[in-house]
Amino acid sequence: MQAKLLLLLLCLSCTVARAQQSYEWRATIPAPAQDGYHSILLLPEVTGRLRPDLADIRVYNAAQQEIPYLLRKGEGYTAIPVLNFTRTDSAATKQTFINLQFTQPTYPEKLELQISSPDLYLRKGQVILGKPAVENRKKRRPDKPQAVRKFFTISSTEPATIELPRQQVQELTLIIENEDNQPLKIAGIKVLQINHYLIADLQPNEDYTLRFCNKAATTPEYDLQFFRDSIPDDLPVLSVTNISAADDGKQPKRPVSKTIMWAAISIVVIGLGYMTVRLLNDMNREKK
Repeated sequence: MQAKLLLLLLCLSCTVARAQQSYEWRATIPAPAQDGYHSILLLPEVTGRLRPDLADIRVYNAAQQEIPYLLRKGEGYTAIPVLNFTRTDSAATKQTFINLQFTQPTYPEKLELQISSPDLYLRKGQVILGKPAVENRKKRRPDKPQAVRKFFTISSTEPATIELPRQQVQELTLIIENEDNQPLKIAGIKVLQINHYLIADLQPNEDYTLRFCNKAATTPEYDLQFFRDSIPDDLPVLSVTNISAADDGKQPKRPVSKTIMWAAISIVVIGLGYMTVRLLNDMNREKK
């Protein structure tokens, strides 16, 4: 029984270590033309699949060696592709409902509305980030967390932009209060995310691979975090390509982090201690 327990503990520690190295998605980083630090722009197709802290992402060279990086938030925005756009103007409630659905989970952080008429307007409304939860009468509480709501006011005296809280969603709904006015004519809506970059030291003419999306991954601990001020802001920019589901059979081997290693050792030590106490108790009972 003790041997089976030890084997179970070892298997558990190995499973945790493997989970740390398994990433669901991959992308290609084009070979840079020169050596040195580069900014790798993370497209919405990448960031939308990451955890909110963006920690479950890694860079590997052609030899499958992990390349240290820094996360940096830059100026400017990148447009998020919209899969479906539906609009309903309700005369009964005097509201306009606009629903936007995305191809995958994403983090919309800003909306830009292109309003063509009327020339003068002032409207209030709200943005619902996510799908409102359905009430479960038996449990008397929603099955899922409530969607986040952001209230806003837009006016013809300034650009019709709405800043949004950072929330991972696959759809959002825009509700505009028209009161007794005609609905706004909206020529288009842009959904934007703030630019995020990985800063890494890359070699020329070498292809790199980005691997990302792993709920079990821990935040990497690189020396670069102590030298943020030593790396210039103005760097060559690379944009990832060929985003696809990762091939589990080709996952790169990476050293297990110290935290995971010590956790596995602790599990084994506790298991051995437990078995030792059991063995001593059995021996004492046999002597009696």
